[in-house]
Amino acid sequence: LSASGSRLTPMMKGLGLAVAGVAAAAAAGAVAAGNLVLKQAELARQTVDLADKLSLTVGQTERLQFIAERTGSNITGLGGAINTINRALTESGGRGRVAADALRALGVATVDAQGKQREAGNVLLDTIKRLAQINTESTRTELAIRTLG
Repeated sequence: LSASGSRLTPMMKGLGLAVAGVAAAAAAGAVAAGNLVLKQAELARQTVDLADKLSLTVGQTERLQFIAERTGSNITGLGGAINTINRALTESGGRGRVAADALRALGVATVDAQGKQREAGNVLLDTIKRLAQINTESTRTELAIRTLG
C-alpha cells in the first residue's frame, strides 16, 4: 500500500494542478463574458441615447448604424448630419439654405402633409435612402455634402 500510495501522491498533485488550471480557465472565461456583457450594455445605452437625440426608434437607429459601418463611416458622424438637416429645417439662409435646396433636389420633404416640419431623424432616413438611389458617384457625393455636411 505504501508503494502504491507513493505513486498516487504525484498523480494527485497532477490531478490537483489540472483541476486548478481548469478552474482558472473557467474564471478567466467568466470575467471575459462579464466584460462582453458590460460592453454590449454600454453599446445598447448609446444606441438608445442616439435614437432619442435623432427622434428615431431604436430599430431605425440600429439600421443607420449598420449602414454607417458598411459604408466606412461611423454613427457619430450622424450627429453632424442631423445638425445640418436641422439647419435646413430652421434656417432660411447660409448653410441651411444650401441644405434645404439639396433636400428639394433629392425629393426629400421637409414638411408633412399638414404643413408641419418633419422630425430631423426622419428627414435623415429619407435623405440616406434617396442618396443610395443615385448611380452617379460624383452627384451622390455632392448632394451628400450639401445635405449632410
